[in-house]
Amino acid sequence: MNGGNRVWNSVFSVSSCEKSPGIEYFDGTHRIIDYQVRGRLGRVERMDTSTTPPQNARGIWSRILRVVGSIGMVLGALDPMEGSVVILAGSGLVALGTALSLAERQWLAYRLSVFLLIVFGVAAMWGLTSLGGIGGKSGHSLWWGVLILPYLVGWWMGMWGPGLPRWFLLLGTVVGLWYLFLCGMVIQGTIRHNADKSMLPGIIIGILGLLTIGGCISRLFRRVSARQ
Repeated sequence: MNGGNRVWNSVFSVSSCEKSPGIEYFDGTHRIIDYQVRGRLGRVERMDTSTTPPQNARGIWSRILRVVGSIGMVLGALDPMEGSVVILAGSGLVALGTALSLAERQWLAYRLSVFLLIVFGVAAMWGLTSLGGIGGKSGHSLWWGVLILPYLVGWWMGMWGPGLPRWFLLLGTVVGLWYLFLCGMVIQGTIRHNADKSMLPGIIIGILGLLTIGGCISRLFRRVSARQ
């Protein structure tokens, strides 16, 4: 099975029942086969798999990279400007961890797209910042901000995409709520202290927060429905 790197041995002793194969998947370390048993259940024994050390180490490193990268994307999102480098590094680690995992390989194209969008958007954001920013007295039109949108879209896609663990989706929901709070603070501050300043940044943060909450909750509900 898979070049002989893993050996699966199962012993089933089932009396008066009908056994049908269920879902077979690979968790990065072991191949797991779930069976559905109908009728009177007898005794079912399942033996573990054996993996070669390199394959086992690859699965462990894949999980570590994806967890560390995911945490980086959440922590960096607390300050989208200063934390953009952390988000960039985190998305790169998630993409690398996905490439190392056989189970996650189906989502490699998606997570690589997330990484590339963030790379482009972050590069544009820091480039515009070095030129004095956009809007106001900077001399650069607010339309230059369109170049930053891939950063926001990439981060948003990475927060609720396929194959993410439940804990990450819950953290994504919390970040979305934080963005709604920031939206209110920005708009309130603009009204109180500088009426001439644009409310657009606050509005964009609020929309991003709503989309993030919606995406994470939708993905959680889909996961619950699939289990039922």
